[in-house]
Amino acid sequence: MSTELVTTFMATLLILGLIGVIASWLSPAVRAMLDPGRLQVAGAVAVLATLSSLYLSEIADFEPCRYCWWQRIFMYPLAIVLPIAAWKQDHGIRRYALPLAVIGGGISIRHIWLQAFPDDGGSCGISAPCSAKLVEAFGFITIPQMTGLSFLLIVLLLAVRTTPPEEIR
Repeated sequence: MSTELVTTFMATLLILGLIGVIASWLSPAVRAMLDPGRLQVAGAVAVLATLSSLYLSEIADFEPCRYCWWQRIFMYPLAIVLPIAAWKQDHGIRRYALPLAVIGGGISIRHIWLQAFPDDGGSCGISAPCSAKLVEAFGFITIPQMTGLSFLLIVLLLAVRTTPPEEIR
């Protein structure tokens, strides 16, 4: 399996996920379908993001830069706690998972900035510079952008509630 195939697949899933969340805001039918499974989808996003990062570092042999490591620090716990919360239907996980996703998303934004403007202090290290664009799915979506989209999707799935909590349970 090629790195291009994996990153294109992940970028496609993220874009479809964001379209699904936006559609849930606009369509009551999509909302009714998505609302009961928001925790499951958020857990799946975190697990797939974690597996993708492990694929890129362990199989594709991309050395993670300093910002990649920080993003992993905030994504990996989500890959554990969100599926457990989905299994237990514990919607209280939001108060613990949202800060992780928001902080991780902020780190992603800084990483995306460093890729766009490498002269703005973008070299974290010689072997793994933060400004390096190792892949570009669809010709423009980089690894930090995919990570940022993952955090954004998790935040939207956890924070934007369209059904009152008593109806979800």
